[in-house]
Amino acid sequence: MNAIVGQTLKGQTKSITVDEDGVTIAYRALYHGFKGDKRLPFSSITAIQFREPGTWLSGYIQFSIKGGVEWIGQINQDENALQFDRAAADAFRALRDFVQSRIEHPGVATASVSVADELAKLANLRILTPEEFAQQKARLLG
Repeated sequence: MNAIVGQTLKGQTKSITVDEDGVTIAYRALYHGFKGDKRLPFSSITAIQFREPGTWLSGYIQFSIKGGVEWIGQINQDENALQFDRAAADAFRALRDFVQSRIEHPGVATASVSVADELAKLANLRILTPEEFAQQKARLLG
């Protein structure tokens, strides 16, 4: 498990909580109104834009999502972005790297066994009769 998983990083007006299969963005400032939390599964994130904080400007991390329209206004108004200051830069770099690795290699953490894999295993066992194999195949295919 990555050290970033389970952490909540605090931006200027929002916070982001990281778990194994996605991130949740929560509003921390009242001027955003009473919006609820927004959950972004890694499977829906298509790109990450990241700007390092400077002497005068905040840094930010912005997530592009499938079917979403790219935000062109002020970054602090984008519901898929968080601004952060220099003190939090290392944590947000770690977040960027973790999310990037999850969208580049989506099956790494949650390897699931497909029906085809199960059938191949059963066929290779050679302990089933053809009738038993047909029964198991019918069960798996549903």
